[in-house]
Amino acid sequence: MIAHCYQGGFMFFFSLQQQVFVSSSPVQEGACKCTANRVSLTFLDYVSFGAVPVFPYRLHRSQTCLVCQKQPLSLANGPFFSWWHVAFKCLGLVFSLVVLLVGFMYLQAGKERQVALLKSPQVHDFYLIDYSLFRKESYYQKQFLVAKVTAVDELTVSLQLANYRYQRQNQVIKAIKLDNLIKADYFNKEVEHVKRDVLTQLFSDGAIYQALRAEGLTLFGGIVEMPSRPEPLYKGFKQNKANQDGVSLYQQGAFAEARTYFKQAADQGDRFGQANLADMYRDGQGGSVDLKQALYWYQQAAEQGHENAGIQVTALCNEYSLCDAP
Repeated sequence: MIAHCYQGGFMFFFSLQQQVFVSSSPVQEGACKCTANRVSLTFLDYVSFGAVPVFPYRLHRSQTCLVCQKQPLSLANGPFFSWWHVAFKCLGLVFSLVVLLVGFMYLQAGKERQVALLKSPQVHDFYLIDYSLFRKESYYQKQFLVAKVTAVDELTVSLQLANYRYQRQNQVIKAIKLDNLIKADYFNKEVEHVKRDVLTQLFSDGAIYQALRAEGLTLFGGIVEMPSRPEPLYKGFKQNKANQDGVSLYQQGAFAEARTYFKQAADQGDRFGQANLADMYRDGQGGSVDLKQALYWYQQAAEQGHENAGIQVTALCNEYSLCDAP
């Protein structure tokens, strides 16, 4: 027979429990015969957490006569219970050790990942910093902040430190979750350079207490980098400045100056400048008439897709016979 009893509680959900194992012989009628009427009791005391046994701490035995209530017999007659009961009482202790081991392995794996990030830094990595340890100075209160990697070369890492400092580490995480890192003035414009081989030492010293790499421009669910704008499929027509200046001068009647700017644009390969320069050579504006130069620049513009220039090439060839016969 097995019985359980509660002995008392202490500290939160922990309590002292006792399990009793009873082994008895049949009771004889008549005179007391202790050998035949004894009851063997084994007491197993253990600590439990709620209903879960944690560890046993005491084991003791006694034997009692059911008739005379004496304890005349030796207690060295062997165990009256299975040892697996004792092993079972260590269930909570074993579970706690497994949890601690798994937690330790998880923390070690996390540290190894962060060391790997520090050994191979990338632009837009983020480091959470204990400012006093980072500066090797003492302050009245703890100060924690974020640093962003802005450039990496073979020897150094360029960091921008945040303008905002926090008294607790959880406040830094909260700021990241609230998208504060994308504010225009969140990071200082000045850049600090740190040697790459010093980063792991700063991590060991606790100056850098966490190294992070954004996934999809986010950390802890907060946006830390604004996405870059995609290049437009059509960037529009880029006008040549020399040609534009020439057009402006032409409209003012300054033909000689306009002709000079059209020549610059034509030399730069602008088809509109080439066509405008050809018009001035053909018409003699801003200088003498030069049909050969006009034909040459019309041809250059036509080769770049200027439709009117192609028409003018045909007209000059037919009217003035400037083109070679095929």
